Amino acid sequence: MEIDLRKQMLLMVRALYFTLEERWALLTRNYNISTAQQHVLYILFTNETALTVTQISKMGCWHISTVTRLLKPLIQERYIVVCPDPFSSKTKCVEITEGGKALVQAILTDLVNAADFPYDLSDVSEEQMKGFLRLGLHILQKQKGEGFVNWVHQAEVIVNS
Repeated sequence: MEIDLRKQMLLMVRALYFTLEERWALLTRNYNISTAQQHVLYILFTNETALTVTQISKMGCWHISTVTRLLKPLIQERYIVVCPDPFSSKTKCVEITEGGKALVQAILTDLVNAADFPYDLSDVSEEQMKGFLRLGLHILQKQKGEGFVNWVHQAEVIVNS
């Protein structure tokens, strides 16, 4: 692939990420938790079981120390609980509480009700969107593996509106 296309793709992905973070933070500023902490809660919310810190770090694309730092305020606010892993004495499991689930539902409801979130896509065709998503899934497959892609592709939440 031509170097100019690769550079443009890099700049595009970074710009999309940063503008998404800005919009997400603005829409959720009343919840008093960072977008990264919201993402931790979303990861836990979309899983059937408690997760280890290592699993959260892989799904969130963070270093384990970053996850540990993100968990502390969530524990204090009682959005999550941390308990010993029944299968490994060296590992801790993290589970979302009912309060954490309610917070995620409230945030998701706000995001869904914002007609132009994540972006105003009214002039984008369904085929263009599907092409973008196919490319994104292809890139994720190569970078993060099939398990990660399956989680991204299949993570489902029901939003109470």
